[in-house]
Amino acid sequence: MNILDKKNYQIRHWESEEIRDQWIKSMTVTSDGSIWIGTLTQIYRYNPDLSLRKQYDNSLPASSINSIFEDTTGDLWVALWRAGLYKYDAVTDTFVRFPAIGKINNPFKIFQDNRKQHWIGTWGDGVYLFNPEKKGDEMYIHQEITGKERGSPENTFYSIVQDDVNNYIWLMSISGLYALQYTKEGNLKEVDVSYLF
Repeated sequence: MNILDKKNYQIRHWESEEIRDQWIKSMTVTSDGSIWIGTLTQIYRYNPDLSLRKQYDNSLPASSINSIFEDTTGDLWVALWRAGLYKYDAVTDTFVRFPAIGKINNPFKIFQDNRKQHWIGTWGDGVYLFNPEKKGDEMYIHQEITGKERGSPENTFYSIVQDDVNNYIWLMSISGLYALQYTKEGNLKEVDVSYLF
């Protein structure tokens, strides 16, 4: 792993014994300076000085860490391959499981837009608007997106971002790129971005 020093733009190599031979799937730096690294089977938390703080062996299933994301309230979310969505509990230093998303329960990407709405792109169940304050099935609202080539629902999304110019929510899937925008009523509609290709 390499680290870019943003003060002088120098790159230096960083080698940690714990992750030396690991396949790194996801990482994030949280507001407290902690560095969270997700591998094929575990999460590692490092201090800002790059010393290992903790290796989380038992509070998550042994599954690939698809995504680690800190939202604007400081909550840390983890998406696991075919093992669901988890939220970090700082008091107990463990991860709490959330209800299953769709039939496959395979969240792949977590994102929060500038309206503070959470989005979850899944591998096999489409994309969902996620409200962690709701209970059970009410916390996930499926957003139907039809694949351009096949004319059938798009089910696999692996990246979600929002641009600062048009405020479009961009979704990258196996078969294409999609853009959504909020209407005045607060609903979502697909934006035609075919001119880009």
